[in-house]
Amino acid sequence: RYEEAKVVYKEVLDHALVPWARMGLAVALRGTEELAEAELIGTEIIEDFPNYLAAYDFLASVREEMGRLAEAQEALEQASTISPNNTLRQRMVGDVAVRNNDFDAAERAYRKVLDRHRGSSLRVIDDYTNLTRVMLDRGNTDGAKMVTQELRRDWRGNRQGELAALVMDSLCANQEGEPAKARQA
Repeated sequence: RYEEAKVVYKEVLDHALVPWARMGLAVALRGTEELAEAELIGTEIIEDFPNYLAAYDFLASVREEMGRLAEAQEALEQASTISPNNTLRQRMVGDVAVRNNDFDAAERAYRKVLDRHRGSSLRVIDDYTNLTRVMLDRGNTDGAKMVTQELRRDWRGNRQGELAALVMDSLCANQEGEPAKARQA
């Protein structure tokens, strides 16, 4: 009920300039497909409250929806600078950077996620495969093989981990021009 929400948030903002109400209004505007206005409010929130990290994530998602991937990536990277240990945001940086063909930034982001979760129960197989794919896209087959070995070691005995490692082995072999070895994997 975005139209109702806009009315409520505007009423709150008539009495106090609080970031949560501005964010609520921006979300409601996005819901009614007023993306330019939602982006403007998101940008203003960041200017007025630079540590309000949800605004960066929101702004990035609006810019991505508008097809402006480089600017979406920039917003996420700004937030990552403020809060470098947020692995969820680092994953988002990596994901947007891949779609933006910025493989250097994607590799840095995915590496941070993998390093942060090393030995943790929060690690995810996709963290290994994302980094491996980016390394292959950059032509770094040796690096991709090393990450695949980490995956194999860290997820030993896990069927999904073992399957992911075989897929990565196949992609590495294919990249090296060994189609028979890729098929075997």
